[in-house]
Amino acid sequence: MLRVFSFSDTKKFDRLAEDKGFSVETLMEIAGKGVYETVKGRFKRIKGLKVVVVCGKGNNGGDGLVCARYLSLEGANVRVYIPTYELKGLPKIQLERLKGLCELKLYSDDMLLDILRADIVIDAIFGVGFSGKPKEEYRRAIEYINEGEFIISIDVPSGVSSEGEVEDVCVNANITVCIGAVKRAVLLYPGKSYAGDIEIVSLGVPLSDDFGDFLVEEDDIKKLLPTRMGNEHKGKFGRVLIYAGSKKYPGALNLTLLGSLRSGVGLVYALKQKDLSVMFPEVIPIEHDYDIDEIEVSPNSLAIGPGISTDDKSLKLAETLLDIFSDIPTVLDADGLYMLKRRKDLLKRENLVLTPHPGEFAKIFGGSAYDIDRNRIEIAKRFSLENSCVLLLKGRPTVIGYKGKVYVNPTGNPSLAKGGSGDILTGLIAGLMAQNMDPLKAAICGAYIHGKAGDKFTDGRSIRIYEIGERIKDIMEDLLRCKS
Repeated sequence: MLRVFSFSDTKKFDRLAEDKGFSVETLMEIAGKGVYETVKGRFKRIKGLKVVVVCGKGNNGGDGLVCARYLSLEGANVRVYIPTYELKGLPKIQLERLKGLCELKLYSDDMLLDILRADIVIDAIFGVGFSGKPKEEYRRAIEYINEGEFIISIDVPSGVSSEGEVEDVCVNANITVCIGAVKRAVLLYPGKSYAGDIEIVSLGVPLSDDFGDFLVEEDDIKKLLPTRMGNEHKGKFGRVLIYAGSKKYPGALNLTLLGSLRSGVGLVYALKQKDLSVMFPEVIPIEHDYDIDEIEVSPNSLAIGPGISTDDKSLKLAETLLDIFSDIPTVLDADGLYMLKRRKDLLKRENLVLTPHPGEFAKIFGGSAYDIDRNRIEIAKRFSLENSCVLLLKGRPTVIGYKGKVYVNPTGNPSLAKGGSGDILTGLIAGLMAQNMDPLKAAICGAYIHGKAGDKFTDGRSIRIYEIGERIKDIMEDLLRCKS
């Protein structure tokens, strides 16, 4: 997994690096050279390449000056724009080292003409600590940069805050080269939509496992998915019990079942109302009358909540299931989440996965859906420090919080923004848990696979959510083929 830094993590990292003997000057040199390597990797031939580097006054600008030096030494035709010749600290040193190698100019309207003629523009105005609106000279510089043919931003696109907010203008980059780690600003919206492709320059500073948060990669999912020997029977792949659907929401049952069936689980049981139909012949139905003391099934996991409705009888049955199967890993979603208003003790269970969207989270735990959506990483981090269960907060990006660490899921697109999408995810996670995946790993894998299924549709506005569930088959096959 890739490391993810907030602004405060970045400041801690700088102090840690210094304690380990890495000077800020050394780190700047590595960073600037890393951006140069990114240019070289994309354009292959550097000699004669027309490059405009637009720098700010701070260390982000210093990184840009280092990059300009390497490009100039390689034979690129480089023009550097700076807001003043009176730079301070390391940027001043880097400016001195650059003199005589390329053309240096102050911000002016000439910048636009040079950018229009350039093959590439490097944005080195603001770093990860920026917030608010840029001053007029920087605002104009950002607007000029956006006229470029190909734009690379250093660390974050200038104008994007550390939490991904954009109050005014910002650079719309083709590539953002994050220094040291992926920055939170390019994972959260709207910042993510301006970052383009994300590349990372490693600074070579060793980190402990508890430093920062994490961005899930496909290789992580391949390693986490269960391996099969080839001689197993269905009992080896687990049994999942699903309580979903109601007269009001009859489709929720089958969508949850679909998610579980596509997970590879061996047996699927549907605890359902008498008049609800099960679409899948391999599912074993169990009819209920809301008053169950005992169920003659020994599940390895449970999925509870999608579409059961929030009346007292439905929530009481959900509560009974959680008490009967208190030792069994469980996904609690949608309507089932509302029992947490009266059963806060459930939050202390490490075998429980909660899968709310921001609106559900707000109704149950307080706050506004808007604020929870905007601050989803911090919300997940704080919640997971205060409670023992796994929290999967749905949205873009979906984040999973557990024991104070947050795992950011990179997959998914608006094709998933349809009723029933979360039901499929709930069934998928429960199916993975039934196959001996622990709740955190199942939540991470489920979110990734579910989102990847949505990514199969570049514009999914006209698809039915059932088709997302069907695409899970293709994603699983691709991942497992690569695994073997």
